[in-house]
Amino acid sequence: MTHTSRKNSGAFHSRNGFFFALSHVFAPMALAISGAIYLSGCGGGQHGLGAGISTGAPIEPPLPPPSARVAIASAVNPATNMVYVVDSGPPQSTGKGTLFAVNGASNSIVSTLPGLDGPVAVDVDSGTNTIYIANVNTNKVSVVSGTSNALVATIPVGASPSAVAVDQTTHTVYVANSKDGTVSVINGTTNAVTATIPVGVTGLDLIAVDPVLNQIYLASNQGYSEGIAVIDGNSGGLGTTLYLKNTPQALAIDPATHTLYAESNETTVTRVTSSTQIDVIDEMTGAYTRTIIVPGFVNSPGLAFDSTTSLLYAGNNTSRAVDVVNQQRVKTSVPYSPAGSTVNSVSVNAATNTVYAVNSTQGGSHVNVQVIDGATNTTASTLKLQ
Repeated sequence: MTHTSRKNSGAFHSRNGFFFALSHVFAPMALAISGAIYLSGCGGGQHGLGAGISTGAPIEPPLPPPSARVAIASAVNPATNMVYVVDSGPPQSTGKGTLFAVNGASNSIVSTLPGLDGPVAVDVDSGTNTIYIANVNTNKVSVVSGTSNALVATIPVGASPSAVAVDQTTHTVYVANSKDGTVSVINGTTNAVTATIPVGVTGLDLIAVDPVLNQIYLASNQGYSEGIAVIDGNSGGLGTTLYLKNTPQALAIDPATHTLYAESNETTVTRVTSSTQIDVIDEMTGAYTRTIIVPGFVNSPGLAFDSTTSLLYAGNNTSRAVDVVNQQRVKTSVPYSPAGSTVNSVSVNAATNTVYAVNSTQGGSHVNVQVIDGATNTTASTLKLQ
């Protein structure tokens, strides 16, 4: 998740005929569904050196190391106080993954659903108590009942679904398909795909939804450019692209204030890390409002917003801690538990003011859930899943 950038000089940098501001200013650009679209993320891209807009053939996202777990993701249902974690498992073993259902009150595993083929993303509709899992190997979304924790449906989507998010207001599920560069729109009532929105470039694996504005934000942590695409949930069409100074590696939303947070690593052209930053974006105007500096090279997709305290929680794989971030700076840090682990996902239950950091140890051989008390920002307990 390394990105190369230059400090703002007030100039513009030309890239493939398109202009990008090298400052914390968004240059909105109308997007046609069949036209050129952004990609963004955290991976091999370099600001000022790579292509920011691609109009050619889709770019294949890099494959994970053969010995690594493909993904570990989590989601919380605040209505039932349940936490859901998907672990795809090391590919060299069975290639199958598991959904863990964890009781947030007792911090114990309630049930497991094995046999999922490449689960890499999960989200929950708290209104219907339904869990949606993106399976990258089968190009399908698994639908699980939160009441029985059993599989109730399987929905075919696009190629290599890598991110999923639920609009809690409309009960619509959005699935970002990394390989074919599309977004599948699922009716959560009928479990049917109602639309497929072409994005034009592969690598999509970051998604966030504002259920009040009915806006969906898409990016990639593959590092191809600095853009975040916006889908209007009312019309189902693509809107403006928001351009950042660096390629985002994680997204989070405060739906109460309609604020989008985009975290990215700030490096020099020689790839020497200076810091990580969180760009704060006004969703109503698409304007950048400020930057929150996070010391070190975070290198983690884990980012979540706690609406109870208005704090952000960001996994930091350099300092081996979960950074607690207020609206201006890092307030404190909570060391990973157990020590030496790598955080893969962060989720928040705002109803209980509890933070869940899913991490792995020993090269991904063990998976743990670190439970953080949001009132004291200390580790309350650690639950071993694998």
